Amino acid sequence: MVFTTIKNILCKKINVEEIKLLPETRLKEDLGLDSFDAVELVIDLEKSFNLKISDETMQQFKTIKDVVYYIEKNYIN
Repeated sequence: MVFTTIKNILCKKINVEEIKLLPETRLKEDLGLDSFDAVELVIDLEKSFNLKISDETMQQFKTIKDVVYYIEKNYIN
């Protein structure tokens, strides 16, 4: 569920086909997310999952898997 939601957000944000998004997909290198895109992604994640993500945490996200792991570990029971 978390991975699917993140994929949907990214597909809308960067206009990429969902099938091309894998857990190992790198946010900057593979998807070309810049700092502005990353901030928008965090805002969308915060709204979708009703959570808060600090700037320090955001900078640690390298792959989609990192984002999924953080959300599942900290917010999903």
